[in-house]
Amino acid sequence: MFTTLEAPPHATSPVGQKPGRIAARLSRVTTTGRYIPEIDGLRFVAIASVFLFHLATSEVLRRSSQDDITHHSEVLARVLGTGNFGVQAFFVISGFVLAIPFARHTLCAERGVVLRAYYLRRLTRLEPPYFLAMTLCYLLLIVTKGPSRAGLWPHLLVGFGYLNNVTFASDNPINAVAWSLEVEVEFYVLVPLLAMLFLVRRTWLRRMILAAAILVFAILGPVAAAQSPHLRDTILNYGQYFLAGFLLADLFVSGRLRPFHHPLVWDATAFVSGATIVLLQISVAQRQLLPGPAALADRLTPCLLPFACVLAYCGVFKGVLLRRALTLTWVTTIGGMCYSIYLLHDVVLQSLLPTMVPAIATGSFALNLVVVTAITATAVLALSVGYFVLIERPCMDPRWPSRLLARVRHGTGRWVRRLVRQRTSVSAW
Repeated sequence: MFTTLEAPPHATSPVGQKPGRIAARLSRVTTTGRYIPEIDGLRFVAIASVFLFHLATSEVLRRSSQDDITHHSEVLARVLGTGNFGVQAFFVISGFVLAIPFARHTLCAERGVVLRAYYLRRLTRLEPPYFLAMTLCYLLLIVTKGPSRAGLWPHLLVGFGYLNNVTFASDNPINAVAWSLEVEVEFYVLVPLLAMLFLVRRTWLRRMILAAAILVFAILGPVAAAQSPHLRDTILNYGQYFLAGFLLADLFVSGRLRPFHHPLVWDATAFVSGATIVLLQISVAQRQLLPGPAALADRLTPCLLPFACVLAYCGVFKGVLLRRALTLTWVTTIGGMCYSIYLLHDVVLQSLLPTMVPAIATGSFALNLVVVTAITATAVLALSVGYFVLIERPCMDPRWPSRLLARVRHGTGRWVRRLVRQRTSVSAW
């Protein structure tokens, strides 16, 4: 989802672009210096979808537009209401990003992955921004909602251990979006084990096994979630999307995702796949079908969605127009900051919407949405840029713990030497 990508040798760069000074300062720091801009373009689409989902489903915004619930407004709300699938899109990206080094080692006989360094990288890259954001959200709740919110400290502590989902079977009231990060961490732990799938040497067999594993998770995950709410937001219910990323990594490392220059073939594939994802989400959410077919759709949708994601992502890598759009500098720059945006956006919306929406309400859901999106997106982006530059981006440097420790030791040594000199001068006097 948010990890730094080690790209294969044929990684591409933004089409015909040279990042400006500001974009360079805000760009993602990669471990090896190799970079796949399409991934940050996809991150941009995913975070934009999640942001618009939280706006479109906001009760404050919908109540302000009750006098204008037209057919067009309802259609718009339904389409944007599928934006929560952006989280699953992030899961596919995580599977892709983390599978690539293992796939390169096994399939291309390249340098192996040191597990100690792998886990340490996850820890130093993602934990400081997450811990700080959760702490700030907790303090903000106490300040804005009253001292009673201090009683949420068990959610804070359990959230630090990424166990709020399985402990309380609900979103973390301190920061609701943290549920998906807990699923991500479960996946990070399992990646080396799942990567053993790449040991299958026959290409067709390996990909068939991956496809079968996707179907197994897609079928059994909802069953497990129905048995216990504590299993709903876990890797059991979302493993199919991470494995879809594994399948994409397999295709990418083997060179199957190189740009395809035939006009619009893969662009059309990506568009149709994206439209299919939206329609499947709407049909299940709204229960527009008869009871029998609706139950069948509920069972088929989890099986179809991961493969629709694979096709859509293939369209991005192999397409012409879509690839060009998603590798624009400003798109990849914002996409590269998606972790900071994801951590902060819901808190900003919860703080701004109750006071802002009544003040600018026009009576039209669509117009309200446009105005509110412009204002809140600006606020979220401004805050996220600051958080990214000050907190997240420094953590992208894998050497930051050792550098920080060296600075602490240097500063401590200077303080001790100064103290010794002072005592020596006092004694001499």
